[in-house]
Amino acid sequence: MNHLVKFLTDDSGVPVKCPEWHYVNPFASDPAALCTGEYFGPGQSDIEYVEKKTVKGGITCSDCLEQIKHYKSIKL
Repeated sequence: MNHLVKFLTDDSGVPVKCPEWHYVNPFASDPAALCTGEYFGPGQSDIEYVEKKTVKGGITCSDCLEQIKHYKSIKL
């Protein structure tokens, strides 16, 4: 499952103009966006956000997608 987050406001309470769905980094100590490492959640920041889980896709943040494509290109 893909755990996604959309930030509706920033830390200052200013609305985000074009909110995008970010992938939540599963390896961060607390919930954080993959692209920026920005933490969210109770006790983490004053950001207003919406979360969802999808079986496939749903990520609209180009920076998150770029990082994911890089990880997928690694040959093990």
